[in-house]
Amino acid sequence: MNKDHRFQRVAIKNFAEVITGGTPSTVINEYWDDGTIPWLNSGELNNRYITQSSNYITESGLKNSNAKIMPPGTVMIALTGATTGVTALLQIEACANQSVTGILPSDNHDPKYLYFYLSSLRQQILDKSWGGAQKHISQGYVKEIEVPFPPLDEQRRIAAILDKADAIRQKRQESIRLTEEFLRSTFLELFGDPVTNPKGWKIEPLENLVNFTTGKLDSNAAVKGGAYPFFTCSREDLQIDNYAFDCEALLLAGNNASADYSVKYYKGKFNAYQRTYVITMSRLSLSYRYMQYALEMKLQDMKRLSKGTNTKYLTLGILNQLEFQIPDEKSQRLFDRIIASLGRHSIIQNDALKLSETNFTALVQSAFRGELS
Repeated sequence: MNKDHRFQRVAIKNFAEVITGGTPSTVINEYWDDGTIPWLNSGELNNRYITQSSNYITESGLKNSNAKIMPPGTVMIALTGATTGVTALLQIEACANQSVTGILPSDNHDPKYLYFYLSSLRQQILDKSWGGAQKHISQGYVKEIEVPFPPLDEQRRIAAILDKADAIRQKRQESIRLTEEFLRSTFLELFGDPVTNPKGWKIEPLENLVNFTTGKLDSNAAVKGGAYPFFTCSREDLQIDNYAFDCEALLLAGNNASADYSVKYYKGKFNAYQRTYVITMSRLSLSYRYMQYALEMKLQDMKRLSKGTNTKYLTLGILNQLEFQIPDEKSQRLFDRIIASLGRHSIIQNDALKLSETNFTALVQSAFRGELS
């Protein structure tokens, strides 16, 4: 079959209906109380395959707002904020807020094929988004996206191949998640709940325990394939060709559009973004690994206390006053040994994930060029 014909590019508006959600008034209780209709916000699109919702509206809320029911098979794409360009596949009947556009199922496209294609465009969509601190795209932009459009049976074949490859990638991610879950449960077993402090450890403010500095660079200083890690406020691992730090440290993201901060550990040569806090211990008795997980337990507090509107950020004043348990050194070193014992396993897990991500990306690129045999 002629590849040019099979993979002609067709704008989404020419093969599917595209609608955007809405939000019922939040001050009218009858629109929300005892609601039974799933109502999604853009953050829930990170779940990829959507089978449930955190919020529900009533029939009255649906009728008296711009919210619209979207059927299973709708491909959803986030329009604004930190999730701009994130794509998900709806597997239940639901509606969404105005930050989500839905591409409704039709007789001539396969929803999973479309989901995989749009997911592969995330960076391109971000590059073409507009606005200041709050980047966004529009429903009109989504309608004009051109999709490689082979016949339906070929779309389904490609989707099935990508689905199998994606399942391998997801298993790798789940393995890493379970390891992290084990370490968090071990932390709680050794040190107790940091909120209730059942073991009666001494409590001190963070300013007594650590030293803070920040990086000096803009986030766009990253170099693909650079020699050293470059820590920014992104969860993604970046690189750079020069270093400013050579030490053991914790790296705390200092700003984030949705206040979903992260804490990373590193020992060696690295560089950092100007909004990233580089944290070193002020006492030899304090374990970096203990403090990493202790800080992670405080991320929700940091989110709640964040300053800013469109972009949330953490000040030293906020961080310095956070209070932490100080367990005995023996317990901290035991936690260090447990993490070290998992170290090789974690390296293997992460290497396997990177390989599966690379293979999946290559497969996606081949699929939408019509090169899958």
